[in-house]
Amino acid sequence: MQASVKELLGDGFTDIQGLAWGGFLRTQAKLLRTLDAELQAGHRLTLSEYEVLLFLAFAPQFRLSISTLATSVLLSLSGVSRLIERLARDGYVQRETSAQDHRISYAVLTQAGLAKLRAAQPTHLNGVRQHFLRHFSNEELLLLAKFWERIARNESGNDGQGEAEKEAPASEKEVRGRGRPRKGGPGAQPRKGLEVTFDVRTVALLDAVTDNRSEYLEGLVLERLEGRKTAAEDEMRRKLEERYRGLPGTVVEKLRELAAATGVEAAYKASEAIMLLLEQNDQANTNHH
Repeated sequence: MQASVKELLGDGFTDIQGLAWGGFLRTQAKLLRTLDAELQAGHRLTLSEYEVLLFLAFAPQFRLSISTLATSVLLSLSGVSRLIERLARDGYVQRETSAQDHRISYAVLTQAGLAKLRAAQPTHLNGVRQHFLRHFSNEELLLLAKFWERIARNESGNDGQGEAEKEAPASEKEVRGRGRPRKGGPGAQPRKGLEVTFDVRTVALLDAVTDNRSEYLEGLVLERLEGRKTAAEDEMRRKLEERYRGLPGTVVEKLRELAAATGVEAAYKASEAIMLLLEQNDQANTNHH
């Protein structure tokens, strides 16, 4: 004989409350399992791994501390560390240590990671539409969005800062419930205009205002990711040009050829190795004299 929701949850809930809460838990668990299974089947990527790549794609310089990621994807520090190690083995992220504080580690999205995210995005977004959004009208989705917003607004004042968030630099503190960090630190004014996030609320709102033209969201996402990639490459190119001033002309010529053939990132890494060798030679000559 199947037990009722009230019997399972106890006397602390009314029948209506038990149905609402139990239904939410069952639906969330089923949706997350389904979305995770689709990503693993189509891209050999878990839902948590997808979320990490997503947060990194929208972070400044494609870079976030491990503690910030742990808070963002609701995993423990050890759990997200293991996840980052798996992504690093696959070449999707790189792990770096802070130059100022060796206790702080960072994850940096690679070009391979960005490509992996782009490939997985249609699968994930289509899954959200298929398994969740299609069951509701736009009016119902907007009503759901208001419910989530009410909970987020009421609960945000009750949550104390966790240790991971206290340690994270201000520029990396996440706006909870959003898919991107807010620039300017605590108390910064929300940006005006369209915010590109990846939660269900935004997919619903964008579909509503675009007459359910799903390709609008994918195009907007890809445009934002491409802009991030271009900005990062421009910054790397600027730093490389500065390095050229301290290198011999023949070396600069070879680095320019490398940048043209394989990209500015390869030339930048090569310049780091060359500068290190030059410093070691200078140190050896100084010691010799």
